[in-house]
Amino acid sequence: MLPQSKEAMRQDAPQLLEIMKTNCSYHWDQWAPQFNPHLSLADFLVFHIPVTGDHMWLPGTLESLQPYQQNMRARGLDLDRFFGGLAMTTMVEQNQSLAGALDSYFANIHPWLPVIHEQTLRTRAFQLGAAPEAEVALIFLAMLLVLETRRQDSMGKESQLYSLCRYLFSFLQMSRSPSLEFVQAGLLLAVYELGSGQSQAASLTIGTCARVGYLLRLNVDDPHHTDPSWVRSEEQRRVWLGVYILDRLIHQVESTPSTPHAAEEPPVTYRLPIDDREWDRPPESPSRGFEEPSFSTPIHIPLCYFAREIQAVRILGHVQMLSRISNGDREMVGEQMDGVDGVLLQFMQRLFEQTPGSWEVLCGANATALMAALHLHKTRLALETQTHPQLQPNNPYPHSIPPSQSPATERSILALRSIISMVRDICAKFSALDRHKKLRCVPLPSLICTGETARVAMWLNQTIPGVRVDVEPFRLVIAYAARSWGLAADYLRYFG
Repeated sequence: MLPQSKEAMRQDAPQLLEIMKTNCSYHWDQWAPQFNPHLSLADFLVFHIPVTGDHMWLPGTLESLQPYQQNMRARGLDLDRFFGGLAMTTMVEQNQSLAGALDSYFANIHPWLPVIHEQTLRTRAFQLGAAPEAEVALIFLAMLLVLETRRQDSMGKESQLYSLCRYLFSFLQMSRSPSLEFVQAGLLLAVYELGSGQSQAASLTIGTCARVGYLLRLNVDDPHHTDPSWVRSEEQRRVWLGVYILDRLIHQVESTPSTPHAAEEPPVTYRLPIDDREWDRPPESPSRGFEEPSFSTPIHIPLCYFAREIQAVRILGHVQMLSRISNGDREMVGEQMDGVDGVLLQFMQRLFEQTPGSWEVLCGANATALMAALHLHKTRLALETQTHPQLQPNNPYPHSIPPSQSPATERSILALRSIISMVRDICAKFSALDRHKKLRCVPLPSLICTGETARVAMWLNQTIPGVRVDVEPFRLVIAYAARSWGLAADYLRYFG
């Protein structure tokens, strides 16, 4: 038997040498080129795993263990460790570093949706290897999902990561108590779904976030409540306002937005976000006597980027509610539209005054305000032509304008042409920028505004005699945004 053993060892020697060359580095924040598993942990999740006492139970092994309780404990897998392992393995598979992924997220997504405190998340994320938290791991996985570039050669991997995040989001909802971090992960998942053109899935996700937010009482803002961490209180309000924003944006993209808003209109006393520079201070530092604006703050008072976005989304939500009125009093609805139109004009004027000559500083707020004005006058035209104001995929606008145009119809057509010109000029300026000065990732509200404006422009070209709008500036910006958002491909189809 000894010669056979030597022969076997001689045959296995090359494989043993390769194993000895393997670099046993376990630093998860650095990608190891030699680590390329044939079967990832994501591939392992091909079945629903039951939950008992905050543990997941894996299938039994062929080897029985006694006693029975010892067998159960041996087969148990801690949720935090499991989610943390999935996050780290996915990071390695995506050739990402932990610091690089966080830097990319806070540079591209956070500016227009600042619902996660950067310093707090970085501290917790870098503990995923030693002290993992399931909710933080899910947030990180959702960040990787949102940051993925939509390349043709990676669509399969993206679909796999989305399926994993979707599954873990539902699984965590069943296995853990509601938490702020769960809602944050859901917000990022909804951003991906909306940005990839899955508006119905995004609507379901944001509905879940809203329900959990109500359970956590995120919609209640008590100025007299003293929280141990004022940074945490600010984060809670921002998360609820993030649900509020995405809910309205999803309604804008949906082809038949007949369902009511998932997040109710906040009361006028609900506080708006403070300046980001104040919020970025260390959490342990005491709060200063800074001004805390609310929904009742007049529009002429300068506010930070996120607060301006919320003010714009509030107007957009009012327009969306008016657009759902099909059998009401036309005169009453018209008066309400006139009132919203006046507020919109004042608001957009204040936005441009706050950042003269720069559309980029308040990009999200400008885009949302223009989107609201576009939707308002489009709805007025639909009302005037006795057409239901909701969009249809193949017939998004009224076929024709009556020969005898009313003054309201003429005003709406002129307003639409003015809005189209403004958006077109912004798109032309963006395309003319040097590639190093362009935004790497176009904010999602800006893409939606550009896409919807292009559709209205093409409709005007086909409907109004003598109108010829150049839609090429819209196409160039949408094509640029297609590098980051799959939704852009849906808008590009209208260009033929």
